[in-house]
Amino acid sequence: VFSVLEKGHRVSPIMKVRYMQIGWLARAARRPGSLQTIIQAVWEASKGRPRPVGPVGRAFRTVTNLGWKATDGWWKWQLPDDPEPLDMVSEPMSRLMHRVREALRGQQLRQLELRRPRQFEGMQGEVLKDVLNKQLSKYPDGVERTLILGAIAGATWTVHKAHRRGLRTTAHCPYCECGMDEDEDHLYWKCSAWQVVRDPMVVQLVRYAK
Repeated sequence: VFSVLEKGHRVSPIMKVRYMQIGWLARAARRPGSLQTIIQAVWEASKGRPRPVGPVGRAFRTVTNLGWKATDGWWKWQLPDDPEPLDMVSEPMSRLMHRVREALRGQQLRQLELRRPRQFEGMQGEVLKDVLNKQLSKYPDGVERTLILGAIAGATWTVHKAHRRGLRTTAHCPYCECGMDEDEDHLYWKCSAWQVVRDPMVVQLVRYAK
């Protein structure tokens, strides 16, 4: 989830491994030697479809799982929705790895959308990270910022979650008497006990939507 806000290749172990795998391929493509020869041999023997075993096969699996298509050997790839091919040999390394990071982050966000459609449906692998971080910077208080990050991450603790874990005897909202379960949807949008807090924010949301 925090790949939405943070440098995912540093905070997410999954993204870190995939980032290192593609970087390893790129460095091998630029540096003639035994490793480059091995990768080329694997590529040719498999006719461009290496099995996902061993370091070479796993690295290529990471690339193909991103939806990249090889256009000229294993060092040049066409990325989805990007007219400019990614060339592991000639493209400046800093720019190449930036494109890799963005591709990995987009992949994580699309998977997040599938896993939590109620919260993240419609992101389509993109987020205005600069705008979001700018808004978060307006909350210097650590507690407030943590609560907002928790809400974004879907980590707000509710009675519904506590009940599912056997920590409460009922999932009903303890703040109002409507008899509804206190899940995030109820807490944020429906609970009458929080209406005095919610109404001014709804006005702001409507204004921003325009």
